[in-house]
Amino acid sequence: MSLLLQKVKSVLRALLPLLALVLLLALTAPELPGGLLARFLLSCLALLVGLSLFLWGLSLAIHPMGEQLARESAASTSPVKIALLGFLLGFLSTVVQPGLWPLGTQIGQATGGVLSAPLLVLSVSAGVGVMVALSVFRLLRDRSLSFFLLLTFGVMLLLSRFVKEGVLALAFRTAGTALGALTPPFLLALALGLAQAKGGRSAEKNAFGMVGAALAGAVLPVLLLGMLTGVTLRPEASLAPALSEGVLRPFGAALPSLSWQVALALLPLGGLFFLFNHLQFHLSRERLAGIGKGLGLTVAGLWLFLLGVRAGLLDLLAALGGALSGIGPFLPVAVGLLLGPVIVRAEPAVHVLGEQIEQATSGHIPQRLVRATLAAGVGLSLALALLRVAVPEVRLWYFLLPGVALAVWLSFRADPIFVGIAYDAGGVAVGPLTAAALLAFVGGAAGQSSSLLWQDTVGVLALTALLPVLSLMAVGTAWRRGRPVPPPTPRRAPAPAAATEPSAAEHVCLAVAVRSGLADRVVSVARGAGAVGATILRGRGGSEQETVRLPLLHLELHPKKELVLFVVPAGAHAAIADSLPADPILAAEGGLAVFLVPAEAMAQTLAAPPVSDHS
Repeated sequence: MSLLLQKVKSVLRALLPLLALVLLLALTAPELPGGLLARFLLSCLALLVGLSLFLWGLSLAIHPMGEQLARESAASTSPVKIALLGFLLGFLSTVVQPGLWPLGTQIGQATGGVLSAPLLVLSVSAGVGVMVALSVFRLLRDRSLSFFLLLTFGVMLLLSRFVKEGVLALAFRTAGTALGALTPPFLLALALGLAQAKGGRSAEKNAFGMVGAALAGAVLPVLLLGMLTGVTLRPEASLAPALSEGVLRPFGAALPSLSWQVALALLPLGGLFFLFNHLQFHLSRERLAGIGKGLGLTVAGLWLFLLGVRAGLLDLLAALGGALSGIGPFLPVAVGLLLGPVIVRAEPAVHVLGEQIEQATSGHIPQRLVRATLAAGVGLSLALALLRVAVPEVRLWYFLLPGVALAVWLSFRADPIFVGIAYDAGGVAVGPLTAAALLAFVGGAAGQSSSLLWQDTVGVLALTALLPVLSLMAVGTAWRRGRPVPPPTPRRAPAPAAATEPSAAEHVCLAVAVRSGLADRVVSVARGAGAVGATILRGRGGSEQETVRLPLLHLELHPKKELVLFVVPAGAHAAIADSLPADPILAAEGGLAVFLVPAEAMAQTLAAPPVSDHS
């Protein structure tokens, strides 16, 4: 139950700003339809319970499933098996996403039947599957994420030159629905499991980037279909959403379709996992029972969460958008800067991404830094979309094309780990809550008198996917420039044996502190000098020069370190210690610190029981 309480506290911290801001706007905005405020409060309760259960279920089921399948991929020596497994994971998790088939039907109507729902859904699902498979190959082969994304987004920019106006915005709208609430957390768990199974110097940065690649995989098929068919989108008669009436009736109306959609969304992933368990994993009954419990919690939580979003939150946001635009055309732009950040804080995958960042970097990159930067990007994207409503002459292309080009350029300037985090942030930012809420607010602000085309309005999601990438890339660039480069570690001169070797012990403990990812090289070099075995410990810390400070956020960021312990004969430690700084990679990048400790003293220290706080 402690895990559940932890999730509830995290969700409360995320929902309270949204509740406070929306209530403030609702109480000050004129002429809101009756019953909307009461329905919004019920929706907040559903969001609180649903999101807490959903995150709890992810921890119990989706994360272990992703890590188990990751180990299967990492252990496989067959490229065909790796490609097939990656494709199936991406395809099956997309094709049954709640809302994707209804969106395909809507797009089919908007295109006059040129892009039918089956064609669109199957193409997008296949695109996600292909990109997930390529991401798995890239990770296992340790290829550059920046070059991988350069190729991917280069193709995206090229295709965008050959499609009609609005198709690019429509592609991002489709991608946001295709990823949904389940795919990003599962892909994050899969990437983390693969990175941990593979290990090495690139383990931290390899844990990110798969969600961003999946987002691109959903965008590219729509652009390709738009280029091949030359499709044009017809304007909607009205952009103002039809508001539901009553307090409880909208909840009852949403129940039937939502129930089977949520259950169906988990069926492919669950079925694939249990099939692999029957053929390969053979997990114990206790572990399978825990995963089954987690899947049940995930279904119940996602059902409540989406019910709260669809039945109450969207209608109130649409009404607020219309009421604020009636007061002044630029008032929604100012409100959007505040509303966007508080909405995205409640997005489920944002919580998962933040926790994975803390886990993968051992707290070296705090999740509050990433969440604050991501939220600022979403707020700016909503403000720019609402500026498009107030000033129709401002085109979506003014922001998208230079933004994508800038993101690709920054991917070679930012700290490598921020590249994957940034693109994953773009993928999680267009989740089911943020996408639906922003579209409702922008659609309400556009209203019936707006000359906007429908595809231009849904372009808010293209900006929402892009601007968090740019903002986190900028932070990653500043992070890289703010990190000092330590001077090369000088070669140790052998100390006199009488001063270092214990006279009453046959062995000594050689402790080597090194930067994260280089412990394996330390072990390899030491073995070449006579060491036999080693113990690797991981943690955070470092010298004053290695600490990165962000004064604006009042943060001190300590680097992740690895401590390698060798127990060696008393007369052999000098040769091993001297071999480490002689290695060019360890000397240039390791930040080495070597210590000599009597083996008996180290054993007593490690074996000592922890001191109780109550003693």
